[in-house]
Amino acid sequence: MDRREFFHTSILAALAGRILSGATLAQAPATSPPSATRTLILDAYSRHLHWIRNYDEIAETTIELTCGGVQPTVQEYPGHVRPANVAQELPAFVKTMQKHGLRVRQVRGGNQTDATAPHVEAIIGTMGHLGVTHYWMGTDNYDLSKPIMPQLDAIKLKVERFVKLNQKHGTTLMYHTRAGAASVGSVVWDLLYVMKDFDPKHVGFHWDTGHMALHGSNMWELLMRTAGPYVVAMSWKDRGWQQNSALPGAGGPSLGPGASNAARGAAGAAGAPASGPPPGRSRAGAGAGAPGAGERPEGPGGARGSGGGGWSSPHVPMGTGLVDIARYAIVMRDIGFNGPMELQAEYPNGGSENGNDKLTVPRAIVIGSLKRDVLTIRAGLQQSATGLTI
Repeated sequence: MDRREFFHTSILAALAGRILSGATLAQAPATSPPSATRTLILDAYSRHLHWIRNYDEIAETTIELTCGGVQPTVQEYPGHVRPANVAQELPAFVKTMQKHGLRVRQVRGGNQTDATAPHVEAIIGTMGHLGVTHYWMGTDNYDLSKPIMPQLDAIKLKVERFVKLNQKHGTTLMYHTRAGAASVGSVVWDLLYVMKDFDPKHVGFHWDTGHMALHGSNMWELLMRTAGPYVVAMSWKDRGWQQNSALPGAGGPSLGPGASNAARGAAGAAGAPASGPPPGRSRAGAGAGAPGAGERPEGPGGARGSGGGGWSSPHVPMGTGLVDIARYAIVMRDIGFNGPMELQAEYPNGGSENGNDKLTVPRAIVIGSLKRDVLTIRAGLQQSATGLTI
């Protein structure tokens, strides 16, 4: 760890500790004794199956992926459940999944960020009646031209309205940890400031492993251990990083140590320089701080791209980028994680990555890629020797 990273880590730890009055840090020991096998359920995210419209076929495909549940999209078409008709369509969806031996514990709602928005209470109430406990919706964004803390105080009032609905219906709102300076929750401590006044039974983080990888191998773990009881669900996703050189004759992007093997192969064919581990080795857990597209062009460790080209952080298949699955398992065990999880495969995969209702490649390729991700997560958990499995 260099001096800059040590300083950054120390400041964040002190700040988080003050926000939570030491409560969550005390509940998240760095190490724990080995535990017996504990099975978690990985859901298929129905956004990647929008090209399937029949509920029975969704269930059959989920079983083919070796997932144990489904997270349906409660959104306008091509979502699988229309918000205006949630009282009829969500029960039908849940009943069909259960018929096939699958569970539905969480849903992806729309982009609402206020409990008073249309259809929000109908979605939450229907979920509660069906025993579907967790949901995530929209993400609040900062106005970076204004002070941050007053904006968080305003968000706390919005969270309070959601919590009241959740107390009524036995549900939990999940805030997705998106990337980007303007995204509320991207640095975790900001929403911890908000959530600390509420029970994690009713509000918590929907932890995105891909986005959180951009904090670096040391920082994501510190943040997750600090968040502890408020990590109520997880979204498995992987990202690499690459430098976008703007120098004349540079020959394309320069791939950093977190780049996927697939990206290396493509770059090598184009003549791009590459660095990092040899082909066949994942750079899981690499110390990277690379933003994704549209974010600040700052590379690993805060370095700027040569020639002002900046950095990008493409989505990649599980196990080929920055996410250290085995290390995640250790932290999950230590904080006692037992929430829902789903696979989010946002790398190019025939349009399924964007929730399209039609594929541009054969079905077998899409399903094969998704199943490979599931098997990679399963193997990473087993490699951790924590006893966690899916």
